[in-house]
Amino acid sequence: MRGLGRAFKIIDLGNGDRKIDKEEFYFGLKDQGVTITKKEAEALLEYLDTNDDGYVNYDEFLYGIRGKPN
Repeated sequence: MRGLGRAFKIIDLGNGDRKIDKEEFYFGLKDQGVTITKKEAEALLEYLDTNDDGYVNYDEFLYGIRGKPN
């Protein structure tokens, strides 16, 4: 869990708004060594963005990675 929080903060690119937009998401994944195209990153962000506001917040990120909590 702590590792997921750290990954989110790294991808958030230091602005601390606790939201990841499509540019932060793409470049954050690339910085973490993920081989992904911009189109694939946008599709993944859209999947994770459950409230359709154009951003992935921390809760959406955790839910997308871990699934529904027990």
